[in-house]
Amino acid sequence: MQEIPQFLQDHFEDPYLFGQCEGCTHEAELKIENGNCQLRVELMIGDGGAIQEAWFEAEGCSVCEGVASWACEPLEGLPGRLETVESTFAGLKSKLRGEQVTASCMDLPRLVFLKALASHVAELDDDLADGTQFGGPSLREEC
Repeated sequence: MQEIPQFLQDHFEDPYLFGQCEGCTHEAELKIENGNCQLRVELMIGDGGAIQEAWFEAEGCSVCEGVASWACEPLEGLPGRLETVESTFAGLKSKLRGEQVTASCMDLPRLVFLKALASHVAELDDDLADGTQFGGPSLREEC
C-alpha cells in the first residue's frame, strides 16, 4: 500500500459527499482496467450551469477514493464545464508534486468527472423510454 498525503488520507477516512446524489442531473462510472479501483460520480447541475452538488461512490485504493472525495468539495459552485474540472485537477497535481502517487489512481477521478459532465441523466433515460425499440419491447417493458 502506498503512502499518501495526509489530506487525501483524511478524505479517504472521512469522505465528503460519499453516496448517491438525490436529483442528480449528470452521472458516470469508470473502472481501472488492470486495477481494483472503480468510481461513480453523480452531479447536480443547476439551470445556471453551476455544479450544485457533487457526490461519489468508490471501491478501490485510498488514493482514488481520497482524490474523488477531495474533488467534490472545490467543484461545487463552479461552472459545470470541462475546463473547470481540468483546472481543479491541475491544481491538485500541482499540490501533489513530488509525492509518490499512482498516476492511474489520480487520473480515474478526473476522467469520471469529465465523463459525468458529458452524460446528462435525461439523455440516458431516453434509452428507457416506453415504446418499441429495434423491433422489440423497451427496456422499461422488460423490467
